[in-house]
Amino acid sequence: MHGPWHPILHNSPRPKKEGGWGDSRPLYAPIIPNDYSWYRPLDVLKKEIRIMFLEPEPLGSPKPVVAHVFNASLFADNIPRLYGCLSYCWGNPEVTKPVEINYTEKSKETPNGLVTYRTNFNVTTNLEAALRVLRATLSRPVLWADAICIDQSDLGEKASQVPLMAEIYNQAVQTIIWLGEAD
Repeated sequence: MHGPWHPILHNSPRPKKEGGWGDSRPLYAPIIPNDYSWYRPLDVLKKEIRIMFLEPEPLGSPKPVVAHVFNASLFADNIPRLYGCLSYCWGNPEVTKPVEINYTEKSKETPNGLVTYRTNFNVTTNLEAALRVLRATLSRPVLWADAICIDQSDLGEKASQVPLMAEIYNQAVQTIIWLGEAD
């Protein structure tokens, strides 16, 4: 395998024992190369998360998946009815497809007070397939999915978001479990 990998845990050497499992290699988690520099930091005190709105398209549309990503607080009164959570298997991080991500934030430098950043964002083929189907089948395609909604290159953000995942899933209006495309 090749590509960027980030060590998340290093096992200290374990003595090999009969029937033991002594292996001192580091464990790694794959990082799919993406530019997260335009993500606005999440406010930990407000329990902020990122949510995405998928632009609807008919099933089978060849148009790329387009997602509008925004920050939202779990403390907000309306957040429980705004989004669903997507649970899926990442799949092979070396085989990706692009999704267009639009991230809008407030800006004093523009006439309408907003600035939008647009970029192609690499996701696993399994996530792209799920988003492609969900944009066509959900009446309100507003979702939380870890690969897009958590800055995977920021260990601090991951450390603050992972403990919130139970609350993120509990406050969602629905949890969608994606097992993959039909054969």
